Amino acid sequence: MEYKTGDVIGAYRLLEQCGKGSFGQVFLAENLFSGQTVALKLLMGTGKAMQKELARLIRFRSCRHPNLLPILHIDKVDNRLYYTVPPADNLTPGEGYSADTLAHRLSSRGPLPASEVMAMTVELLAGLKELHRHKLMHRNIKPDNILWLNRQAVLADVGLVRNHADAGACGSPGFMPEDV
Repeated sequence: MEYKTGDVIGAYRLLEQCGKGSFGQVFLAENLFSGQTVALKLLMGTGKAMQKELARLIRFRSCRHPNLLPILHIDKVDNRLYYTVPPADNLTPGEGYSADTLAHRLSSRGPLPASEVMAMTVELLAGLKELHRHKLMHRNIKPDNILWLNRQAVLADVGLVRNHADAGACGSPGFMPEDV
């Protein structure tokens, strides 16, 4: 089932679709009880695939670090898994969704100043260190999956996070080592 603006999923009203891909849909949503605005990712897949994804989300959720996008809520609707995360900086409901990602910054401003790149790199490495401490790997680091939350760079899109022991070759073309 495809969801659209205005639909209600659990305690969330979908305000605007932010993205759509092979793994599912992303919406800007509002919690009907608290009024909190979140990004809601509705995943594709059922059965065994959904159970594996749920286990990964729960494992990632245990990694609490300012440079990892926190998962606020995990649930199911219509036999599909969804989770919520805080929306990226510079997001105002009703003005269109333009997440403050590295990809957006590069396309709108061009190359970033070296000082900004260094600060971002230090922050992202701290997040990766925390993932690795939990024996997890991100496997899809690319400009679209780096966003700013509370003016700090964070790693997002946990869909390809895997346990070190289970990790095989995976990622986005153009952002993987050539030997993979």
